[in-house]
Amino acid sequence: MKRSANNNIVVHLTLANAGLTAASNVTLTSVKIGTLSGTPLPQTIGTIGSNALAQATVTVPGSAGAAGAAGSLAVTGTYTGGTFSVTSRITLP
Repeated sequence: MKRSANNNIVVHLTLANAGLTAASNVTLTSVKIGTLSGTPLPQTIGTIGSNALAQATVTVPGSAGAAGAAGSLAVTGTYTGGTFSVTSRITLP
């Protein structure tokens, strides 16, 4: 995570498929810092192979908080046959 020149927060995500089969039609549906949503969403990732990684980048408005402040990052998405979500505590860049 870093701040862009215009103070937005650029979030670089790594999506991991730790399963034994490929996850197809993976779509990132929501990325939020606090209550502020990132763009562009939804974001089609495609297929993530078994034990493989995929990358995504989302931009959240800088008004999510001041640099050094504590916050939360919530990520949700779908794939054929299921959904995923994770929430993490973060320190804003």
